[in-house]
Amino acid sequence: MGEKETVAALQNLMAQLSAIDSRIRVMAQRMNIIEKNEQIIGKTLIGHNKKLKEIEAGGVPSGGSPAASSLDVSELRLIDAEVKKTQAEINSLVGTLKDEVLREKELMDKMREEINEMKYVLDNINPVSYVTVDQVSELIDEKLRKLRR
Repeated sequence: MGEKETVAALQNLMAQLSAIDSRIRVMAQRMNIIEKNEQIIGKTLIGHNKKLKEIEAGGVPSGGSPAASSLDVSELRLIDAEVKKTQAEINSLVGTLKDEVLREKELMDKMREEINEMKYVLDNINPVSYVTVDQVSELIDEKLRKLRR
């Protein structure tokens, strides 16, 4: 191997090492962010667990209102179940409304097409210029009278 080839190989190796080093730094930054988020989530969970235990024990949660102390755990669970049931009903109604709106939109589109067809026919045929059966009968009767005279 010549000196130029060795230098080129070393430069290539240095470039690869630099790229790997950059990737490692980015990964380290992401890991730090994940660790910070994990700590925040952990603190939040600890706080929520503490409040839940205080409520279960019948006390007022720290930072909470005295009204919460009058509710026992079973009442809270009932309220939670009712909220979830109501939320499910609302979601169901929203889904039904979406379906109905889509059906109405399709119906409106069909009606719009029919109206456009009618408009086209009326604009191009102009039925006003045509006569009715009664008018034709009158004209024939009138002509026959004239011919008989």
